Amino acid sequence: AKLQRQHNNQGKLQQHRQTSSIKGSRIQRQEARKTEGAPYRQGQVVEALYAANKWYPGVVTRIERLNSLKCNDRNFSFHVKYDQKTMNYSVIKHLDKIRRCPDFDWCEGVDLQPLQVDDIVLARYEHARGEKAWISGKIAAVVVDLIGLKEACYEVTYDDGDVEKGVKRGNIRSERDSKEMSEKETTDVSEMESRDASPREMEMEMRQHISHYMSDEKER
Repeated sequence: AKLQRQHNNQGKLQQHRQTSSIKGSRIQRQEARKTEGAPYRQGQVVEALYAANKWYPGVVTRIERLNSLKCNDRNFSFHVKYDQKTMNYSVIKHLDKIRRCPDFDWCEGVDLQPLQVDDIVLARYEHARGEKAWISGKIAAVVVDLIGLKEACYEVTYDDGDVEKGVKRGNIRSERDSKEMSEKETTDVSEMESRDASPREMEMEMRQHISHYMSDEKER
């Protein structure tokens, strides 16, 4: 009887997990349908107009489908959390007040390695305030999130004497990054040239390889 009860309990537990999984999948599908067709996605880095007609970087934290068609042509509102800590959230209801942030395109596809103290770098000074300029400096300190909820950030001492804390890795370029970007560009060009080769060129190249191989065999 005891074994039977244990078996029944295991069956109920397994059934509960399956039911929870099905409910979770259903909720995810419902949420996906709510944001289907939205021009931006949750978690995407964007720029939004906050005050004084200036664009500030932030992250889309929530997307809502609106009932009113007057808000924007795609009927969505976007909750934006700004990188600048002293700024509040914004709810953007007009597409002309939000845009994609291209500032991190430079590191797309590049594996950014952790930096160390005294590394010579270029960093965007006060990027969270909407600034774009790259300024030379060096890493003064590394701040690591021990809980693992956030990526490491850096304290940068600029050559002009200014110091900035909490700089994101995507706002810092090192010499190592430049080498990896150069290697990636070379690889991309090689792959593109390989794909662009016509079937006729590939056939001729294959014939040359076979001819060389046959010549070597005869000499042996």
